[in-house]
Amino acid sequence: MMVKNSLLKYLQSIHFGRLTLELPDQTIHQFGNNGPEAFLKINNYKAISLIISKGNVGFAEGYIYNYWQTDNLLNLYHIFAGNLSSFSELLSKKSLGKYINIIKHFFNQNTH
Repeated sequence: MMVKNSLLKYLQSIHFGRLTLELPDQTIHQFGNNGPEAFLKINNYKAISLIISKGNVGFAEGYIYNYWQTDNLLNLYHIFAGNLSSFSELLSKKSLGKYINIIKHFFNQNTH
């Protein structure tokens, strides 16, 4: 699960806020330790693909398609905004192609 591991790697860099993440395999992970708190449930791994390929627009599309949900959208936004510098590599054009290829590989091997 390269997509899952990549996501968890980047979320480990959260230094502002506390995020509880539930993945489609029902595993729960916690990141950060102080500041606003939010629960993010990824219902479908396609949410990650959309976020990596389309950024904020993909994030919104994933919400509309119910690929992810949260108990507090405002706190989730504050957590991501407060940690934006930590996510810069994930969102950079240089690494974007790498992660899109990882996601494509993942979906070619698995159907959800």
